[in-house]
Amino acid sequence: MLGRWTRKLTNGSEFRLQAYYDRTDRLIEEARLSQDIFDVDFQHRYRVGERQEIIWGLGGRMWQDRTEGGTMFVLDPVHGREHMFSGFVQDEIDLFPRLLRLTLGTKIEYNRHSDFEFQPNARLIWTPDPRHSLWGAVSRAVRTSSRADRDISIDIVVLPAGAPGNPFPAPLLVTVKGDPEFDSEKLIAYETGYRFRPTDRLFLDGTLFFNEYDKLRTGVPGTPILDPSPFPHFVLPLTIANEAEGETFGGELAVDWRPIDTWRLQATYTYLRIQLHNKTGNDPAAESDEKRSPQQQASFRSSVDLRKDLELDLAVRYVDPLPDLHIPAYVALDARLGWKPLPGLEIAVAAQNLIDKRHPEFAPEGFLSIHTTESPRSVYGKVTWTY
Repeated sequence: MLGRWTRKLTNGSEFRLQAYYDRTDRLIEEARLSQDIFDVDFQHRYRVGERQEIIWGLGGRMWQDRTEGGTMFVLDPVHGREHMFSGFVQDEIDLFPRLLRLTLGTKIEYNRHSDFEFQPNARLIWTPDPRHSLWGAVSRAVRTSSRADRDISIDIVVLPAGAPGNPFPAPLLVTVKGDPEFDSEKLIAYETGYRFRPTDRLFLDGTLFFNEYDKLRTGVPGTPILDPSPFPHFVLPLTIANEAEGETFGGELAVDWRPIDTWRLQATYTYLRIQLHNKTGNDPAAESDEKRSPQQQASFRSSVDLRKDLELDLAVRYVDPLPDLHIPAYVALDARLGWKPLPGLEIAVAAQNLIDKRHPEFAPEGFLSIHTTESPRSVYGKVTWTY
């Protein structure tokens, strides 16, 4: 349930006040999880002179959760209650009108686990003429710890005696344990990009990025323990810790072209390279996430108005393989036909994954008994009435 109040004031400024309540109940491996979230957010925008626009805001979030039952998946304590408060300010400054704009800002968050977190950013955009713009940005972000990082206890895999990775003469149960002292994960991002519109019908956008990560989540193995119940087996505890760092770098390219007024073509390409490093050597699998995201992705989309009341969309995308998850590369084709028989009424039929009957796109990391996610071929209809 969400409510939002927006008001424009006589001096040209405006503010927005928003609040929402969210209730979630679900079952995971025979464990029941319930969560209540209450969130309040306030933002105020106003101008200072002719060259500055300032946005500032305050926010607060309170939530509580409870877990009941379950053996593989446990949160200890079963009932948790948290709160977080935040504030931000951003100043957009026209250093030279219509030529050079500087944006400075920061967000400050407070939670009882990592105290204050500062997330500043700075952006500069240069527009020598309406068809060219060059921009750059530096920013810092954090991912604060979750209940799972601190309080989870979960059995992720059982290795039979003699299986690879099990040196013991009995089954080996691998269990992940949370760390109450788990710290926030840190990111410093560097970005730059160039936008070019050579004609009114053609638009090009290129971006390069380099990200530095610190205190990434790892699992540190402890000393195996012999557990005689319900049958003799060894237990290997993996404790969550902040013992990895890494870098990602790459680029994105987008092209938007309108050959004629009724036809639009869009193409995108993304390259991503991930490099992770285990700072202590305690987690031999800390670098395995390097090959769990596709290195290259590409897409092409065509949108054409066959008539004033009839439109056809076609989209094809390519995604690189995920070697560590045993997911092969795939090409997917989607189509959509929309008809507007009356003003405000649209009837559409869409089909997804027309090339394959089904193909996998993601695989779990061996816990919660999640099966490999596959996207099947599907067809659906949609009716939209706007009044």
